[in-house]
Amino acid sequence: MIRLIGYWHSEQEPQWPDPARFVDPTWDPLQRERVAQYLRTASVPRAAAGLSWCRFRCGLAGLGSAEHTDGTFLWPEGLVHYVESHDVRPPEEFLQHIFAQGTPRPAEVSPETPIDVDWWVAQRGFGSGTSFRSPPAVGHFVAQFRGVTPNAPVLAALRAFASAQRLSVPELRDLILRGASLVLLEYEDESPRPSVLTTLEQLGVPIEFQSLDSYYAG
Repeated sequence: MIRLIGYWHSEQEPQWPDPARFVDPTWDPLQRERVAQYLRTASVPRAAAGLSWCRFRCGLAGLGSAEHTDGTFLWPEGLVHYVESHDVRPPEEFLQHIFAQGTPRPAEVSPETPIDVDWWVAQRGFGSGTSFRSPPAVGHFVAQFRGVTPNAPVLAALRAFASAQRLSVPELRDLILRGASLVLLEYEDESPRPSVLTTLEQLGVPIEFQSLDSYYAG
C-alpha cells in the first residue's frame, strides 16, 4: 500500500490538511534542499487533467498536474513548490523516510495499487496559519484607452508588453486615439496583480481584468 501525502485543502476537498499549518521558516535550508531534490526526482507514474494552484496565492501560474512516487509515498508534483517557496515542512515521518532512502527508488503505481489516504487526512501540522481554499480568478488584463492621451511616457510603458510590440508606434497611437482596448497579459491570476501594470496605471491608463471560466483543477 502506498501512502498519500501533499494534497491540500480546497472548497471541493476540505478534508485535506491546510499547508499554512506546516510552515516552518526556521527549517534548516540544507535539509529543505535535500527534501526538494528528492521530491522532484522521484518517478512520475501518472498525470491528472488540469493544473493545481498555490493555496498561498503567490502568483505562480499552475503547479503542474503530475504525481511522484518512491513506492512508499505518493505526492503531487506541486509539493516541491510549497517546500521551496513557502517553507512548508512535511511531517517528520515522511522526512525520516526521505533521509533514510537518500535517493528515490524507481516505482510505479497501477490502477490496482491500494492508496492509503487516511494517514494524510489525519495530519494537522504544527502551526495555526490559514491558507486559501479557492484559487484566484484567471483571465486577461486589458488596457482601456478611452480618454487616454498617447504621449511619449504612455507609449514607452506600453512597449513593455508583447501585444504592443507587435504594433508600430503610429498604429499604437491610432489605437489609443480611437479609445480602443488592448490585451496586455493573458491567462494571469487576478491576485496578486502583476507589478508590470503599475507604471501604466500611474500614467492614467485604466486596466480591466476580464475573468475566464474555471481554469485550475484542484
